Amino acid sequence: EYVISKNFFTAAVVNGPITGLADGTDGVNGVYNFSGASSFPTNGFLKSNYWADVVFVTPAPPITTNTGLQTDAKLVIGRLAVSVIPNPSTSYFNLVISSNDNSPVTVKVMDVYGRLLQVNEKIGSNSTLRVGQSWTGGTYFAEVIQGTTRKVVKMVKPN
Repeated sequence: EYVISKNFFTAAVVNGPITGLADGTDGVNGVYNFSGASSFPTNGFLKSNYWADVVFVTPAPPITTNTGLQTDAKLVIGRLAVSVIPNPSTSYFNLVISSNDNSPVTVKVMDVYGRLLQVNEKIGSNSTLRVGQSWTGGTYFAEVIQGTTRKVVKMVKPN
């Protein structure tokens, strides 16, 4: 089972540093593959969005000692994790926030066009925030910020 939004890529969709090109701008957008074998998706259907996410991971810089030498030691300060349950949902979403840092968390919720819908500040670093009860069908993003750490999760509310 999968989520699909037909005719989604009729125009470009911009969200932060990511741009989903309009279908046909530089080939097919909204691609899929239906095969028993592992392969890169190249087929398109009605400019559809299948809601597969891109995940950006930025590696931590190496730790340098006061002698200027790098060390293999890893320093973990505030490992922030965010999950959304259920997702997709027709009613509400639970943003489950967990961190080994006790600093408060800020949650900003935006729609697919980047419009700010809600801001919750000073949320506990290990808590659950319920959002979306009154939202209409669509795609939403929650940006969870703790100090200099930022996580973004996508929430889908079918029509």
